[in-house]
Amino acid sequence: MDVWATGRTEETWALARRLGADHVISPSDEVPVRVRAVFYLSGGRETWEQAMGSVADRGSIIMCGSHGMEYLGTRRGVTDSRHYTIRTGFLGSIEEFKGLVGFVMKHAIRPLIDPIAPLDGDDVRGFERMLARGVGGKVVVAISE
Repeated sequence: MDVWATGRTEETWALARRLGADHVISPSDEVPVRVRAVFYLSGGRETWEQAMGSVADRGSIIMCGSHGMEYLGTRRGVTDSRHYTIRTGFLGSIEEFKGLVGFVMKHAIRPLIDPIAPLDGDDVRGFERMLARGVGGKVVVAISE
């Protein structure tokens, strides 16, 4: 499998490479090859259009979650005559969930946390980084007792 990742900064490209991406590009760049499957994990219109432009004829775009649903079927300024499938996934069966938990445990997979931000009064650093698209993982908000 050849993994392409989208990022807006050198920092996110370095993170994607560290996490195993073979290639990194900007959301405004065209992927130079058409691929059989695109896993659309997050983003806005720009990355959705990139996903649509990257999938090969008879390929699939797999949406993980509901983000991007508002962009389904849209690609500005392009008439798209290729045939591809858009699949969505939200939750699976209890057996699939147990399999996922087993896989995570077997391979000791840990989420990337960036940053752990306190929720104390006016401290909104975690939210500010998220809004500025400066986050490289999940934001954890710590509530003090």
